Amino acid sequence: MFKPQQILRVLVAEAPGGEMTNLADFFRFRGFQSTTVTTSDVMMQELKAPAYHVVVLDSEYLGGSGEGIVTQVRQIYGYQAGIIVLSRDGGPKSRIRAMNVGADACLERPVNLEELEAVAWQIYQRLRLSNSVIEDTGTWAFYPGSGVLASANGQRINLTGSESRVISELAKNCGKVVDRQKLIEIMAPGGAPEDTRRLDVLISRLRAKVKKQSGDELPIQTFRNLGYALSDVNVIA
Repeated sequence: MFKPQQILRVLVAEAPGGEMTNLADFFRFRGFQSTTVTTSDVMMQELKAPAYHVVVLDSEYLGGSGEGIVTQVRQIYGYQAGIIVLSRDGGPKSRIRAMNVGADACLERPVNLEELEAVAWQIYQRLRLSNSVIEDTGTWAFYPGSGVLASANGQRINLTGSESRVISELAKNCGKVVDRQKLIEIMAPGGAPEDTRRLDVLISRLRAKVKKQSGDELPIQTFRNLGYALSDVNVIA
């Protein structure tokens, strides 16, 4: 399992002769560990170090191959590293293109340094929560901050947004039946009574996902025409 040390390391990726080297100095001044990398090979080597990594990537990095590098990082490291793309054109098309290939954020150059720092810390919180070590407690546990459900034997199941919202409500009312319409509203704000089928499908798919990934049955009960109840799940703040 990936077990990063409690440090945030920022990799500033730019082509040789670029204009971003001062960003590494800024991050160091603000208390981060920061390194400038000028080739994708060096970047990949740096990402192997046990730390929480955020890559600040010039959209024109290596002659326009930035999008390919984002894709490569995601293929190798998944979401164990954060990626902030800096673009000369900060319009919607650039942001959508960057995030479609896996970037966490896309900011316009010249970048507002306070905004850049805030985004880096936001990504750090996501990395810290999603990579936290989940112990084998002998009971089911739900981690609302990272949207992770852990089985009794410590197997991690990453939940979608809708799944996390539903499990959160059920876990808060552990052992009690939660009304179907309340769960529909939580699953998709503004949900109508006729969305009950979507709720049933979500629960069915979640049961199957949990069984496949953990080998255990999700301790959830169906109460016909009433709702659902979850048992033996601890909420870990």
